[in-house]
Amino acid sequence: MKLYTGPTTPFGRKAGIVAREHGIAVEEEVCNPFESGDLAGLNPLKLIPVLVLDDGAVLHDSHLICEYLDSIGAGPTLYPEAGRWLWRTRMMVGHGLADASVQLRLQQVLPEAEQSDTLKARYQGRMARAVAALEKEADALTQGAMRMVSVVI
Repeated sequence: MKLYTGPTTPFGRKAGIVAREHGIAVEEEVCNPFESGDLAGLNPLKLIPVLVLDDGAVLHDSHLICEYLDSIGAGPTLYPEAGRWLWRTRMMVGHGLADASVQLRLQQVLPEAEQSDTLKARYQGRMARAVAALEKEADALTQGAMRMVSVVI
C-alpha cells in the first residue's frame, strides 16, 4: 500500500499513526497537493491523504483511510462500540481543529492582498473553541483503551 501524504498535513499524519498502531506497512509518498500532477488522478478533490491499496483501489479522506486501516490491522480497534457517539463527537472536534489550523495556515501563506482577515479570525475562533472544549474533557480523553479520539495528530 502507498499513502500519499505531506510533511505538514495532520490528516496524513493521523493515517500514518493508525497504520503504525496496527503494524501495517505502508509506503509513504510525500507530495505537494498544489503542485502534484498525479494527485488529481487519484483523488478528484486533489487533497491528501490518499491510500492506494495493493490491488489498485484508491481511498481518500483521512476518516475513510483510518477506518479501513483499523479494519485490517492487528490488535484492538481504535473504533470501539462503547461510547461510540461521544468519542466520535470528540474526534470530530479534533478533526475540525486540525482543519481550521490548515485553513488558517493557507490564508497566512497567500500574498497579503489575497488574505482575508475575516477568514483568519474565523479559523482562529474555531481553533480556540475546539481547544477549550477538548481541554474540558482532557481527563476523559486519556482514560481507558486507545481509540481514535486518542490519536494525537
